[in-house]
Amino acid sequence: MLLPIPSSGESIECKLDNLKDVPKLPGCYAIWNNETLVYTGISGMKWTKENPKTSHLRHRLRDHISGTKSDVFPTYVFERFLIGNLSVEEIDSIMSGDKGIRHFARSYIQENLSFTYATTTNFQDAVETEGYVRKGGLGMKPVINPLNGPPSHSK
Repeated sequence: MLLPIPSSGESIECKLDNLKDVPKLPGCYAIWNNETLVYTGISGMKWTKENPKTSHLRHRLRDHISGTKSDVFPTYVFERFLIGNLSVEEIDSIMSGDKGIRHFARSYIQENLSFTYATTTNFQDAVETEGYVRKGGLGMKPVINPLNGPPSHSK
């Protein structure tokens, strides 16, 4: 079953304070730059009703918004949206070790991106929805991690 991912018009700014209302459930999410779909992902592979403390949407989105070192999303953002726009001073600050690429990516994410999501307790629904969105199911493929082929879903 496909999850109902809201459009960019219903998105929430990528700010840590905005995560307090995101449920600790599995699901699928979309990250937007205005009306452009930047990324889609899932959470919940290890989530269970008995152990709901990990692998949920709030945790996954927090990793993306915070730009944690273990999360690859900020690196993708840096590569796709920032690397060509850095000043000489910003490049020097990276090369000297004063700032890392995650610093720039985190700032960009929090200043420019927003998110929407849909929850489930069935991880397979999140997987199916992510594939559908990555193939263009929301009217466009994401800039980061698109899939080839037409969107398909089961009814």
